[in-house]
Amino acid sequence: GGDTGAAVPTSASTSPPATAFPTATTAPAGTEFQIPIQLRGAQDLGSLYVSLDYDPAVVEIVRLDYAALPANTLTDHELGQGRVTVGLVNAGGFGGDWTVAFMTCRRAAGAAASGDSTVVISEVQAHRATDLAGLPAYGSNGHINLSSLEVAAPTITFG
Repeated sequence: GGDTGAAVPTSASTSPPATAFPTATTAPAGTEFQIPIQLRGAQDLGSLYVSLDYDPAVVEIVRLDYAALPANTLTDHELGQGRVTVGLVNAGGFGGDWTVAFMTCRRAAGAAASGDSTVVISEVQAHRATDLAGLPAYGSNGHINLSSLEVAAPTITFG
């Protein structure tokens, strides 16, 4: 082997690297924004229970509004300090891609106006309408850009 272990010199760029994100102005204090809770690939979904955790020192949940769901869907939710739980039942079952609800939020008083915060899907329970068997489902956490208040939605995927 002729490897001497010597470092090969490289040329460094003298211009700044291109940024993947446009420069954004900081959203004013008190600005409300929405975090959708999304479902992907549901089939014969009869019941769903989802628990989402967030940092209450960073995000304040103002309210939760359900999206347009199939007829005869019963819903319930609880807004707690750092946790939101959402439940729904539809005896006829439904499928496809849905936005279940929208959490209306604002940056908490004294929270940083930059960085990211995560909305963690901490629990998912889903059952089929036809036989009440458990449905395999997994959650993908959501993210909030605290400067622009842009949101990547928390998503529950079935299958």
